[in-house]
Amino acid sequence: MSMESNNLGCPEAVAYALMLHMAAIEGVSLAGGENSASKKWIMNTYAKCLQLVKQQKSD
Repeated sequence: MSMESNNLGCPEAVAYALMLHMAAIEGVSLAGGENSASKKWIMNTYAKCLQLVKQQKSD
């Protein structure tokens, strides 16, 4: 069974997972509290990740 058939490999899911890794690397919390990510950071980072994933898929 391919990843696409069970939705684990859809571009949006991959972009979200990449954003979570970026947050961990940058020490940004998505759960609130100290070092909490702003809405702007979340939206911009997810958008950049999604753009990258879609670009890589088309290459």
